[in-house]
Amino acid sequence: MDLKKSFQQIDCNLNVQIPEIPQQSQDDIILPSICKQIEFYLGDANLSHDQFFNKHITENGYVPLDVFLKCNKIKKLMENYPKFQKGQLKILALALKRSKILKVDKLQTYVKRRKSFEQNDDYLDKRTIFIDNLPKDLSPQVLHEIFANVDAHILNAQVKKGYGFITFLNQESVQQAIKRYNNVCPKEILSRGIMMNDGLRVLTKEEWTQFKTEAKEIIQVLKPQGEQQQIENEVSVKLINIATTDLTPHEVRIAVSHCIQRQDIINVHLDKDLFCCTLKLANEENAAMLKYRIDRLRQYDIRFKDCRVL
Repeated sequence: MDLKKSFQQIDCNLNVQIPEIPQQSQDDIILPSICKQIEFYLGDANLSHDQFFNKHITENGYVPLDVFLKCNKIKKLMENYPKFQKGQLKILALALKRSKILKVDKLQTYVKRRKSFEQNDDYLDKRTIFIDNLPKDLSPQVLHEIFANVDAHILNAQVKKGYGFITFLNQESVQQAIKRYNNVCPKEILSRGIMMNDGLRVLTKEEWTQFKTEAKEIIQVLKPQGEQQQIENEVSVKLINIATTDLTPHEVRIAVSHCIQRQDIINVHLDKDLFCCTLKLANEENAAMLKYRIDRLRQYDIRFKDCRVL
């Protein structure tokens, strides 16, 4: 027995009835929420990656209103309204009358943006981070769970072999994620019994793209025209003039990862007596990149400020 019926029985002798919630009050609460949700579905951030809504946009930019009735969030908002489709379409059209960025057609069966959508890769790139040193079997769901601690509004989570990407709705979340998780072993991974040798390496996607571009340029240096060089074999390099007194191999690996991807550092052997360390790297491309970006290593940690690569 619900609360309303209980009160009606208690007050039956006095003929007191609990009034129904006015329809106008319900509309004042629900209709703005419906409008806001559909504005999100057709906003730049969502259309930049959402294939479902993109495939329903007609040549003149309209989306059928009945498409939104398939969305769980709209279904939840509409649960106290009529269940027949024609009535629900009228509710959606009524809700969208308040929108300043969307407009409904005369028959109230379609909606479109007032300003047409243009795909902009730069929009997403500025909201995307690159995460290196991920366990090989990590799922996108776990990666999403980790970075939802920074911002729950995540547009996309991708995981590949040893690395992944997170795209946030809010651009400011990128630097917050880097500050919180760079060089950190997240508890969401460790609590699942997954071992991590090093913390995550978190960069902006722009930094990652720059890194890949520089790597391609180095490949061209290593493979001049008319001469094919083998760069896929493992190679050893030596870092000299290091302050090794309190340095550990783990710290060397973290420092060098500011020059090359951490997964390409196969082994670190530290010789404290000779103030140097030997690195085994995945290929000659990594060795060349380390020499090219040695200033990053020197600036990252004062113990490497005088180091050189041999």
